[in-house]
Amino acid sequence: MKRLTTALKWFTYGIGLALLFAPRSGRETRQQLIQSANQYMNKALNQGSQAVNQATQRAQQATNQATSQAQQTRDQVDPATYEMRESGTSTTYTSGGPA
Repeated sequence: MKRLTTALKWFTYGIGLALLFAPRSGRETRQQLIQSANQYMNKALNQGSQAVNQATQRAQQATNQATSQAQQTRDQVDPATYEMRESGTSTTYTSGGPA
């Protein structure tokens, strides 16, 4: 960890010296830094947007699948309930079990 901190410190010093001795004016350097920062920010926003879109699609797929499974279960239960009603079997339940 100490090596990483030292490396980052010297890297920062190097960037500072490079900016001081750069052949461009301060205004040009600032413009370039702002442009680079904007590019990185736009890239990060695009990646975030893509991640949100993918998560939304996956959530929609999961919702569709759950809805489909619920419909299949309902389709299986409805005929059985109808048959029980026709045969006179009770379908009343309480929290403790069958009535």
